[in-house]
Amino acid sequence: MRVLNMNGPGRGTAELWKTVLLFVILVLAWPVVQSAVGSWDSTSGYVDPSILVLVVLALICFFGMVFLSWWLLSRFWAMFGLPRFGGMVLQFNEMALWRQLGFYWLCYALLLLAGVGCLVAVL
Repeated sequence: MRVLNMNGPGRGTAELWKTVLLFVILVLAWPVVQSAVGSWDSTSGYVDPSILVLVVLALICFFGMVFLSWWLLSRFWAMFGLPRFGGMVLQFNEMALWRQLGFYWLCYALLLLAGVGCLVAVL
C-alpha cells in the first residue's frame, strides 16, 4: 500500500500543545469573564450571566467534544490496524470511478445521518 506521510517532524505534538493551551485558556477565562460581567452588570445573576460567558462555555464544550471524538477515532483506527492519521492512502485515486463516487455518497449519507441525529437530540 502506498502511503503519503503528511506529518512533519514534531508537528503532531505542536498541534496537540496548541489545542491543550487553548482549552486551558478557555477554562481559566470562564470565571474571569463571569466575574467581569457580574461587575459590569449588577442585575446579571449566576444563572443568566450574559452571552459572553455562554460563548466561552460553548467553546469549552466544543473543544472538549472535538478532543473526545478525535481520541475515540484514533483508538478505533489503531484497533482496526489501519495506517496512522498522518498517512493518506494514495490508492483512492486508482479505484474505479463508481467506487469513488460510492464512497463520496456514503460519506455524505453519514454526515446527513449525524446531522439528523443531532437535531433529534436537541428536539
